[in-house]
Amino acid sequence: MTSASTNHVFHKLVWIDHRSAWVYAYSCEGLTELVVLEAPDAPGHIHHKAGAPGPGHLAVDPDFLRRAAEAVADARAILIVGPAQAKSELAQFMARHMPQAGARIIGIEPLGRVGPEEIHGYAKRFFARADRMSLN
Repeated sequence: MTSASTNHVFHKLVWIDHRSAWVYAYSCEGLTELVVLEAPDAPGHIHHKAGAPGPGHLAVDPDFLRRAAEAVADARAILIVGPAQAKSELAQFMARHMPQAGARIIGIEPLGRVGPEEIHGYAKRFFARADRMSLN
């Protein structure tokens, strides 16, 4: 993991699923991995809880969501990506429990499990487009 100062980071991206969260800072120098968080007792690949009413999806651990939210809360622009519902659960958690940081979420996008090169390219395209739009 590359260390980086998180003071005054403009952009942060978090890739999250129900088992892990990868937090990156993005700047003109590129993407820097800041931290990888693991959900407590992260199970294997789970989509459905048998016998559960409704859709049966397991909720993401609230403490895991809190740690992920705190890892991106100091950014002025936050992008949340991931393959399933955890990205929406993180955004909802931030809106409820950290509304100032939640207001700085500029995107919640689907993105499957990919490597650092793909995440870097995605972040570069997304944040470049977002920066252009904020200047208008």
